[in-house]
Amino acid sequence: MKQIIISIDFSENAWNALFTALKLYARTNCKFLLLNAYEPRAADLIGNKNKERLAVLYESMDTHANAELDKILRYLSKNHSNDLHHFEKMAVSDDLLESLMELLLKREIDLIVMGTQGASGVQGVFIGSNTVWVLRKVRNCPVLAVPESYNFQALKKVVLPTDFTRHFDPGKLQPLLELLQDWKAELMVLYLASGNQLNEEQRAVKKLLIEKLQGLHHSFYQEDLTSDLSAAFAKYAREEGADMIALVHYKHSFMEQLTREPVISHVAFSSRIPFLVLPDVS
Repeated sequence: MKQIIISIDFSENAWNALFTALKLYARTNCKFLLLNAYEPRAADLIGNKNKERLAVLYESMDTHANAELDKILRYLSKNHSNDLHHFEKMAVSDDLLESLMELLLKREIDLIVMGTQGASGVQGVFIGSNTVWVLRKVRNCPVLAVPESYNFQALKKVVLPTDFTRHFDPGKLQPLLELLQDWKAELMVLYLASGNQLNEEQRAVKKLLIEKLQGLHHSFYQEDLTSDLSAAFAKYAREEGADMIALVHYKHSFMEQLTREPVISHVAFSSRIPFLVLPDVS
């Protein structure tokens, strides 16, 4: 049974992330851990008030979080009839990243699902600060980020950007390969070139990847890099009607460039396309 964490902050983003995960894994035996992590900034909230008042505040927040999670469970019990799916609520008095790290130590988690925040005035979705932090720090578990306006129907095409400088071992690709197999989806491997042909090492990496993808519907594409990486592959995914972008979170790669604060503040992804970040498990 897969164990999938859904980050729940009771926003529309979180609801959409939950619904996307339920549909994406509709044919998979899963336990969904509905995680609400709350951590008030105590000093800002109580000022000079005493510890007893702070304890009351935490108790109130815990009561509220559990009550809201119970509402979600009642809704799912009434409206989501899938015998393969099971749910567990978790209200935690901690910040989101610390809560996730602790769960990853204690349980065998297969995936973290988060909603992303919208950006008014921009035709796309800026990755929210929580999502950025999780992507930067969680290196041992896949993370699926779901834009708030994304309406999942089916997984038909997945874009995998690469520069062919790192090998794709099965441990990294397995979560993606399982989805491709389950949905019989096409994997579109995208090489963003800057005018140069593949060198000998890159050709070797590509050959090994072809071997790993045997039996799956896949294709290779090359596009000239005329803008920043994130905009380039997001644009390609939109134009090709892709349903997801997948990235491998290597150190010292273009994925790492995306999660640097100075860059991410200017990065927008298509509001229709979620992205799956696969961990660097080596």
